[in-house]
Amino acid sequence: KKILRISKRLPVKDVTFEYEAIQYLQSNDLPVPKWLTTKAGGFYAQLDGRVAVLFDYINGHHITLDKNHLPSDAQALNAGWVLARISNVASGFRSSALRKRTIYNRKSFFAHCFIARSLSTGK
Repeated sequence: KKILRISKRLPVKDVTFEYEAIQYLQSNDLPVPKWLTTKAGGFYAQLDGRVAVLFDYINGHHITLDKNHLPSDAQALNAGWVLARISNVASGFRSSALRKRTIYNRKSFFAHCFIARSLSTGK
């Protein structure tokens, strides 16, 4: 199975950032989808001003989380360990395509890193 994502508003530099991030996480043995390339070796295609990318499908399952469906202790612990590992690995990531917008401001980014390191080290 494959996943085709076509973006109407995603700039090419954001796709470059994503591609490099996925490649970096994959090179550090994290379970991320394989980003497939075009026949010419590119990591995206443009069609009518839109950017298209293709990924391998990753099997998984949906977990409902709300006030009536809380994760088990084991699920919560596993999620914490995986998120901490992703955070620790990602802290070394550098991209050739810097993004103007991120989901973090500097303060929340460092708070996130502190929490993730705490989870990963138990301190």
